Amino acid sequence: MSEYWTYVKVEWKLTLRSPSVIFLLVGLFLSVLVAFIDNPYGADIGRFTSEAAYRYMWGLSLLAQFWAVSAARRETASKVYLLQAALPYSSGALVGAKLTVLLVLFGSLALVPAVFYTGASWISGLALQASAPGIAMLASMTVPTAFTVLLGYWMGAWNHRRLVYVYSFGAVLLLLLFAKAALQGVFPLSWTHLLDYGLFDFIKTGFYSGLWGFTGDATYWLHRLAYASLVVLFFAAIVYREQRRRKERRRIAIYFPLFAGAALTIVLSLIANTAVWNERSAAYASSIDFYRGLVRENAPGIQEEAVRRYMAGEAANPVWKPLADEHKRMLELNRRYSSLKPVSYDMKVTTAEKHQMDVSTTLRLSHEGREQLDRFPLMLRHSFRITDMTVNGVKAAFDWEPGHDVVWVVPERPVLPGTKADVAMRYSGAVNEWRWFDSSGAKGIDDILNMHWMRPAFVDDHNLLLPGEYGWYPYPGTVRVAELKQIHTEGAPMKVRSETVLPAEPLRLPAEFRVEVETSAAANLIASGSRSTVQSAGGRQRVMFEAQGARVFSLFGGDIAEWTAAGAGKELTMITSGQTSPETGKRLAGLMLRHYTELSALAKRLSPDVTFPDRVRFIRLDELERDDEGVTAGSQSLTGVSLNERPREPIDKNGLVYLPAEITPASMTRDRLARFDEYLLAKTVLPEGPLSDSIAALFRYMTAAVTKWIETDGHPSEGRLFAPDAYRYNGRPHPVYMKMNDVLAQADTEQFRKTMVAIYEFARDYKGNEERTDADFIAFLNGLPGTR
Repeated sequence: MSEYWTYVKVEWKLTLRSPSVIFLLVGLFLSVLVAFIDNPYGADIGRFTSEAAYRYMWGLSLLAQFWAVSAARRETASKVYLLQAALPYSSGALVGAKLTVLLVLFGSLALVPAVFYTGASWISGLALQASAPGIAMLASMTVPTAFTVLLGYWMGAWNHRRLVYVYSFGAVLLLLLFAKAALQGVFPLSWTHLLDYGLFDFIKTGFYSGLWGFTGDATYWLHRLAYASLVVLFFAAIVYREQRRRKERRRIAIYFPLFAGAALTIVLSLIANTAVWNERSAAYASSIDFYRGLVRENAPGIQEEAVRRYMAGEAANPVWKPLADEHKRMLELNRRYSSLKPVSYDMKVTTAEKHQMDVSTTLRLSHEGREQLDRFPLMLRHSFRITDMTVNGVKAAFDWEPGHDVVWVVPERPVLPGTKADVAMRYSGAVNEWRWFDSSGAKGIDDILNMHWMRPAFVDDHNLLLPGEYGWYPYPGTVRVAELKQIHTEGAPMKVRSETVLPAEPLRLPAEFRVEVETSAAANLIASGSRSTVQSAGGRQRVMFEAQGARVFSLFGGDIAEWTAAGAGKELTMITSGQTSPETGKRLAGLMLRHYTELSALAKRLSPDVTFPDRVRFIRLDELERDDEGVTAGSQSLTGVSLNERPREPIDKNGLVYLPAEITPASMTRDRLARFDEYLLAKTVLPEGPLSDSIAALFRYMTAAVTKWIETDGHPSEGRLFAPDAYRYNGRPHPVYMKMNDVLAQADTEQFRKTMVAIYEFARDYKGNEERTDADFIAFLNGLPGTR
């Protein structure tokens, strides 16, 4: 051992005195620079660090493999190998010392993201419970770094030619990027997922959630365990090979148990990883099989409009796909029993181990029809098992509608017109939904690699996600709770490329909710209603929520936070991950309130029938799909709202405003809420029906002015909303934005709103072509009063 430590000391001296240290320092500087430049996710510490770590680890991996190859070729490059054969040295100790120094050096550098995150979390005031999963996951970056070092060293020892640098670079690039993309569809997904030995991109691999932060998923740690064992195996094999080449004494009693233990750990990790994937795949397949008869005929917005037209007896748009006969049958049943209105809910929700949930609920219904009802339908997720049912205190029979999330209630006595019925029921079941996020139809390799598991609803030990539209509590009617979306291949004949189950999100009537939740004390519970009481004991907590006039009641629990700002008669709450610092969360809520208040006032001018609720709550759930169908060619979109799919509906349709994937709370402060403004205006005031590219462009000009006006509180710097250097076209200041500067230079708030109304009316009625849009708009602006 003394010889080994002597070699280690010498190796450190050679490493630190090498001219390549300058190359390493420059490479590290560039890696850090790339990690932090143009990283937009500053409002979320975990997301910011994950993005930075992804970029940094790519640079470090390339540096590590070059350095490892150089270390393996050192004797060849210096011609020392010609003398080594005649010298008495221990090759095993020498190689072991080289690898030790390489692993310690680059392993320490791989800890930089974890150290940065630890410091940033502490400075921002995040609790250790919130930051511990992230610290552990980021610290595990040492595993792929060690694998890169050993791979590079092995290739350098295998081939002493200079071309081996290219081979090593290609091998690392292949394993980290191209192998996973090329083999998708060839091998099972659980196998191709293992080919990415780095797992650097936590977002696209599903190990970081915009709402839940670092997930600490079992497949992540099984993957890391498998590669950590492979690192041990690789290290020992390289040393053993060198000793065997030199015909030195090898300690078989150490090597063989080490090989066997590492190999066994790898096999067991792979078996466990495959078992987890198979369990999720089975749940996913079971869900798809159930909803196979409930295929979504059209894209979301069009589908809702098609249903509305059918229920209103209006003719369907011939361009849209017709509703299936079974769909029409259930809609007819819904029409027949539409006289039943929800009045109030009194629920008790208890969570348990293995994703179990037990619910006792009393739903008060008002029968506003003219006929007595011998039976009536309730929408409820089919996966629940009902154990008890009473109507007005009397035992009632019930039966499930085959193939639907509908249960038929048969009371002992009919429900009479003009009366109220109290339906008490108890049901339970496991809530552990999995969906496969598939972007395999995308063109770029960055999107192709964006394939991972998502969770639309779940109950875990310390986390829970129960969106109201999931159907976890009963609601009168037979409208679909969820539908099967099919994505087809391009060209003829069209084939189904992939399938997924998505919520149908029917518009529900307001009701009163009183919900008691008993769950783990570690979960921060947030719901559609206000929290009234909290009791904690024995590691459990009991929280009471109340909501008046809520359309849907959603329940969230875990490392999440809510930030509220109030003023000017409005109250706005933003729900984010626990990775948002208190200072940032409060600032974000305040900014959103400013924009929301001004947009509310402006929207009233643009469309008097628009309602912005005085109390509103925003949340962004993880994206469940990549919607690449249903939008006609040439159509435009404004931040997640297709301009061909905008049914008129309340902003808080489901009790919460679900922000689209394009709006990430982590980057909202970076883009100055421009996408937030664009989204709200697109959802509320834009005219219904398909819009041309020209009209979409005009509305973008309008929303850009609105965002800048709110951002500057109506007092732009130097009297200009748009800086000439920031808004350019063909190398010159953009003429449209510069003309808008002239129009709004001296405007007060009232004049600004009047100008926006004029622009809105011009854009709404514009009939020109795309080539003339900017010129016509500038001519229109020249005609406005006060234009310079």
